[in-house]
Amino acid sequence: MALGDFAGRHKLLTVYGTAFGAETWQFGLRILPGGGDQQTVSQAQADAIKAPVLAWWNDVNSGFSQYHILQGIKLAPIGADGKYPVGETAYVGDIVDTAGTLNTNVHPAQCAYVMTLVSGAIPRGRGSLGRCYLPAPCLSISSTGTVGGYATTAVVAFRTMLNAINAIADLGTVVIASREGLKNGVVQAPFYTPVGFCRADNVMDTQRRRRRSITSTRATSAAVVQ
Repeated sequence: MALGDFAGRHKLLTVYGTAFGAETWQFGLRILPGGGDQQTVSQAQADAIKAPVLAWWNDVNSGFSQYHILQGIKLAPIGADGKYPVGETAYVGDIVDTAGTLNTNVHPAQCAYVMTLVSGAIPRGRGSLGRCYLPAPCLSISSTGTVGGYATTAVVAFRTMLNAINAIADLGTVVIASREGLKNGVVQAPFYTPVGFCRADNVMDTQRRRRRSITSTRATSAAVVQ
């Protein structure tokens, strides 16, 4: 085991899609398998994940824009070194392009909403938190720069999806993964901890890499008077 390694193999679930016909977005969840068949990744597992992800996407409480499209999921085996194990591959669960449910209060592609995954066993520090940068929901921004009470319903919708994923047979459990690290010269062992609950706040975030492909045009003024 080396610095940066995980505690053991796991599965990486990636949810992905497009925005405004030009940009792409994605976020990931790590899944710790149990024994037996859970150790392997299969097309059946990928296909089983599609239903809870699609239900979450279509939930009006998620509030995504019709200009954001959900396209599918990918389930990949990940070794302790963070790479695909030799001879193994990822499986894609294609979803028919599905637009979000709303078309008002639309935000730019680089806006995002953070869903925080909180460990139920570790109150703070390493392994206590994980983050998913979701597409920006359709929300009005108040005079204080916040989005009101959206977080209350957003965490319920996301938790419902996580519970459904955890219930899939032979898949595993959604976890927060802490890699082997070094602190003050002391090696910190890697570990996994199950997600205990979801947390979100009322302020939007950004993901600049989600705004790099939209074609822009420029306007130039006449010469400035000297």
